[in-house]
Amino acid sequence: MSFNKLYGLFAAHKPAGITCSQLIGTLKTSLLKDLNASQKLYLPTFVEVKQLGKEASNDDKERSNENQLWKVEEKKDLRFHPLVAGPYFNRLNIQVVSGGLDKKSSGVLVLSIGRASRYIPAYQDALLPRQYHVNMQLGYATNDYDVEGKVIVKSTYRHISREKFDRVVTGLTKTSRRYNSNYSGLDMQSQEAYDIAVEGKLESVTLFNQPTIITAKCLHFNPPYVSLEMECLNEDSDFIRDTINSLGIKLKSSAVTSRINRTKDGPFTMEHSILRKHWTLTNIAQCVKDSKEMVKPFIKRKDMFLDELTDEQVKGQPDVQIQ
Repeated sequence: MSFNKLYGLFAAHKPAGITCSQLIGTLKTSLLKDLNASQKLYLPTFVEVKQLGKEASNDDKERSNENQLWKVEEKKDLRFHPLVAGPYFNRLNIQVVSGGLDKKSSGVLVLSIGRASRYIPAYQDALLPRQYHVNMQLGYATNDYDVEGKVIVKSTYRHISREKFDRVVTGLTKTSRRYNSNYSGLDMQSQEAYDIAVEGKLESVTLFNQPTIITAKCLHFNPPYVSLEMECLNEDSDFIRDTINSLGIKLKSSAVTSRINRTKDGPFTMEHSILRKHWTLTNIAQCVKDSKEMVKPFIKRKDMFLDELTDEQVKGQPDVQIQ
């Protein structure tokens, strides 16, 4: 694969403790280093003409001398050497496709590289759900709903059973869907709503850009420590923390979020998420290549998709072969 065709969507694993901007900066540094290392050194040449012997005086230069010897030499132009002009590759376009992960969150982060940034709106408009594993702790609340925040409330949690917890979690999904249906202004009992549902477009009409919980279930229940699996749309980390706080209130207690880990983003799962130690040019190029068919059904555009471009249509950066 050449550098000109190194563009598409791929997933990277974002660890907790860094922002998405810091992740992109580290990824760019690693890829640019590999790109410049793989680029073969090419220096243009120029012709230098020298007069042999001692330098001629001004009087000699005015006089024509057919017997004067000259040396013609071809040399490399060192002005274009990387040590003088700088690295050959110094820019790389990498953007976040679907955000929502703040500094304290971790998990699958979908990114675009190169000219694939034009597919970001189409991917976002596909309304692909994202799945999370959320760890929560019962018994107290903080000012920012996070376990590291300032404690403002302490409460008991001994009265919370697994059955009651599951019942309240199920209610979160129903409440979220009811709110978005009312927000859309669409009467769910009307013929219009029925026709839209038959066409399979009901979710796109009712969801808009509102955060929505599609499914939620308990994975581990050992009070005060509880783990949830949530599938959401249009959410971010703050929405999840706020949901956990509301869950604690509905349980007649209080709760904070201790960990948010995204395990799935549309077609991308943890298996497709490339770890920090594997952020090399070869691995990223392979991930981009493997994900093209995976994301193709969700990119609905009239122009051609990724690898369907011809060599004449691919222009811009010099052609560098990636081993």
